Amino acid sequence: MLTSYADGTIYGSSSLEGKPKVLALHGWGRSYRDFDELCSIEKNLPILSVDLPGFGESLPPEKSGGSLWYAEMLKPIVDQLDTRPILVGHSFGGRVATALIELFPDRFGGLVLTGVPLIITPGKVVKKPPMKLRLAKIANKYKLAPASLVENYRNAYGSLDYKNASGVMRQVLVTVIAETNSGLYMDWLMRAKLPVVLLWGEMDLEIPISVAKSVRDSLGADKCELRIVEKGSHFLPTEHPIEIKTAIHDLLKVS
Repeated sequence: MLTSYADGTIYGSSSLEGKPKVLALHGWGRSYRDFDELCSIEKNLPILSVDLPGFGESLPPEKSGGSLWYAEMLKPIVDQLDTRPILVGHSFGGRVATALIELFPDRFGGLVLTGVPLIITPGKVVKKPPMKLRLAKIANKYKLAPASLVENYRNAYGSLDYKNASGVMRQVLVTVIAETNSGLYMDWLMRAKLPVVLLWGEMDLEIPISVAKSVRDSLGADKCELRIVEKGSHFLPTEHPIEIKTAIHDLLKVS
């Protein structure tokens, strides 16, 4: 059953009675339902999975912002958690989870990240926007072209997530992509003082395993463990909940 938080702007579902020991955050365009199977197989730990603002039943944020802005919006939910809970973040939810660690450095006992775009994919060249889009933006800046022309080119060249987003959510997407490109998430993880498990699908085509390996190498084996799920895709929460459950319990033992 969904429960409202933050004056009815955010909704979440807790699997069992009692203060949640796990907070699970879904990916872009997804919802709390991605963790239904995890909640059904976990018989002892209360898990709170939420619809992040702008997804599922939760209202979009009033203004655009990045991962820290999302983390701030989740403070009423963090206040409801048990002591030293485990954070689980998939894809976009992992970005927000990393921001939560930065915002509340002593609040959580461990972090499970899966399929999260924490850094630019190693070897990938970040291309400049197409020339037509750049020229349209310059022309619009000097009032020589309408904003609609810029938007048309953005829709033509943007990713599927970008095309499906609109308004404030489109600006959120642009912001968090820029955060990845800037290395911000790695800065936060380097400062974090808690164990991290990177749980990655061997066949993840969205965020390849080279990302996880690079992050693990940067953080060090004493702080970060990489677990590869054989034949797993980008959507481990729905396809491999047992592996996520195991990672949670392992982190609880050392937190």
